[in-house]
Amino acid sequence: MSSHRFTLTNVLFSLAFFGAALIAGPATAAGSQSVLYVDPGARGRHDGSSWRDAFPELQPALDAATSDVAVEMIFVAEGTYRPEDLGPEDSFFSLPADVRLYGGFPAGGGSFELRDPERYHSVLSGDIGIPGDDSDNAGVVLWVKGANTVLDGFSITGARGVCGLLSQSGFTLTRCTLSDNEGQYGAMFLQVTSVGSTVSISQATFSDNRSTRYGGGAIVSGGSDLRISRCRFIDNSSSQHGGAIASVSGQLSVTSSLFLRNRAQGDGAAIYVDRGTAQLTNLTVVDNQSPSAGAAAIQGAQLAGLSRLANSILWQNSPQQVAGFEDSRLHHNCIEGIGPNAQENFSADPRFVDEDLRISLSSPCLDTGSRYFLPGYAERTDLDGARRITTPFQYPDEDVNWNRQRSIDIGAYEVQPVRLRDARAALRR
Repeated sequence: MSSHRFTLTNVLFSLAFFGAALIAGPATAAGSQSVLYVDPGARGRHDGSSWRDAFPELQPALDAATSDVAVEMIFVAEGTYRPEDLGPEDSFFSLPADVRLYGGFPAGGGSFELRDPERYHSVLSGDIGIPGDDSDNAGVVLWVKGANTVLDGFSITGARGVCGLLSQSGFTLTRCTLSDNEGQYGAMFLQVTSVGSTVSISQATFSDNRSTRYGGGAIVSGGSDLRISRCRFIDNSSSQHGGAIASVSGQLSVTSSLFLRNRAQGDGAAIYVDRGTAQLTNLTVVDNQSPSAGAAAIQGAQLAGLSRLANSILWQNSPQQVAGFEDSRLHHNCIEGIGPNAQENFSADPRFVDEDLRISLSSPCLDTGSRYFLPGYAERTDLDGARRITTPFQYPDEDVNWNRQRSIDIGAYEVQPVRLRDARAALRR
């Protein structure tokens, strides 16, 4: 491990950075109602009361929700939304407490069942000022200002200076993409220290984010209870520790997630944990790099409690696969270069079959994990959303016991049952 010690002491983000407090806008929905609507193409009264009368911009809806406690949800149609241009330090969206923000509706709106964030893109962009000029972009795109909030179905991009999303409160984020954010804290900075407050992130993608000062290209977490499941971390970088995630003095849990081609100049090319707990389960961690001598893809320092790495694949990372986790904290992993031990870790080619790093039917990672280590809060599903299988399963090779009990697979993905004919063909390839 390098001699430089990552700490948030004396470098925690100061709210004074943003200057004046958020100026609440005057727009209020017609009457008190639980749902507000946002659609750039709306041609009605623009009071947010329906899809026809939707606000054409997001900020008036957030202002209305701030001033009216009856508002519980905001539905947002596809389009690109930018904070009001008050200069890089004072321009950001502010999400108030107890509000659920849903993107991914088609232009013109529609029922909740028609929502599809992968098809209808609701983008929160920091590209204020001169379009395409990064020098005047917003320092932060979205500030989660209160607890019990939900952000579902958005892309957050274009922050320059601080981070894409900032929060000091517990919230839930799902089906979101955070990409091309660059600043002191990369894509996301969390300082959620209230007892009982949890940040839950699922089905999200973090890609091409860059931390320029404090580590964690995708996420910097200070003292937070952070739970991550079914997420992808790809091509993020940090000038310090934690190419994708840096967690300090907090509780970190990550399950069924992929870490690919992340980079850190210091320790933890993919994940760095300092003075806290880390429960890392069913991860696929490949081609994460650091030039720092003694660094590893997954790295811990003074780990506490029930910290462990289980059911995971660590392959082709440099200079090491894992550091700072004693042997007793490693269970049922496929780790390049590790020798076999009592915790059933091994080193063998995981036999990936595609660029998403799924494993083949002949992989040594098939059925060699342990469901004991799956966290109770997470769905028993893999990165694709397919169920983790622990029931009897018929194998395609007559030479093995067709009805033996399956365990779960190692890595982010679970191989699903296939027809006998298709399985035999796959084994011949």
